[in-house]
Amino acid sequence: PCLKSLNWLSVTILTTVGLFSLNVVSEPLTSFIPMPDRIKSVFERLFSQTPFWDLIVSTCILAPVCEELLCRGVMLGGMLKTTTPMKAILWSALIFAVMHMNPWQSIPAFIIGCYFGWIYYRTGSLWLTVLLHSLNNASSSFVAKMWPEAGVDQGLADLLPGGLYAGIYLVCVVLLFAVVYFLHKRL
Repeated sequence: PCLKSLNWLSVTILTTVGLFSLNVVSEPLTSFIPMPDRIKSVFERLFSQTPFWDLIVSTCILAPVCEELLCRGVMLGGMLKTTTPMKAILWSALIFAVMHMNPWQSIPAFIIGCYFGWIYYRTGSLWLTVLLHSLNNASSSFVAKMWPEAGVDQGLADLLPGGLYAGIYLVCVVLLFAVVYFLHKRL
């Protein structure tokens, strides 16, 4: 995989827009699996009792580096040598979802794992997926720390008026498809 006509800054910006759009588009799927009370309690303690810098180091640096090295670097990288890219991406995303050991996170983790796997396959850059994973975790940590009253199991649909949410959702669907299409053509 190589860059045909895009520089790394453009790819980073586009994949970040795609990631945040993907998060909004896939968010309703988490409503099919309610957050277990045990998991909710763990997340609430994590975000309310963990010092800010400890939270940043653990969730925004260590977890993304370790998970991306294992799931994309070792597993996906190895599977790409022996099977089709689609199978390799799906299997590594499934393992990524199961690694979270949390049914509530499994669907978004699988979807994001597919996105990260596709990006890794198309760019050959593990560090780009580490950066995206860090940004994803940082945004969740930031929101949880800044608005603790929102609840760790609430999403945009719970927090925004229906019309505004629908507009944001529609924009994110369009952005996601545009980014994926554009990157597919250019990478």
